[in-house]
Amino acid sequence: MPGISCEGGLSQSCGKPETESLRSWAASAASTSSSKRALSRSNPRFCSAGYLRSGSATITILCFLFVLAFPATRFEGQSLALTSRVVQGTVIDTEDKPQPNAVVYLQNQKTLEIKTYITVADGSYRFGQLSSDVDYRVWAKYKDLKSKTKSISSFDSKKQFTFELKLEPSK
Repeated sequence: MPGISCEGGLSQSCGKPETESLRSWAASAASTSSSKRALSRSNPRFCSAGYLRSGSATITILCFLFVLAFPATRFEGQSLALTSRVVQGTVIDTEDKPQPNAVVYLQNQKTLEIKTYITVADGSYRFGQLSSDVDYRVWAKYKDLKSKTKSISSFDSKKQFTFELKLEPSK
């Protein structure tokens, strides 16, 4: 690092080989009366700006920062992938043709939260990354038509559910 002078007679970039630095530090430590003072002021591993010369400390700090940046929740996401479910299928009209632009509802029975999906041209829908320990209900609506409600139990071990939701006139 240009412009930084090092204590203990080292070059200004702190770039001497490690063995020369240790020899110079040992010589200066032996010549001083207080070993504490020698360790704190003339340790060749430190420049006057406080930079640590050793690359191992830098690596240790970087590893620590890496652990902080990627906490254990990242690994919990892997377990989520193992326990997640998918609900998919098609919505068909009264004439058994795919119904585009129908709204498919997925209700979480634990929180009563409802997610919606608008079917595409082929009448298909898909809800992914659903928890396996929650019960769900799914149904579809289009104008004055509604399908029967399908249920998904948390006790069902399947990971993928495919439902054909047939729209019928509302009663």
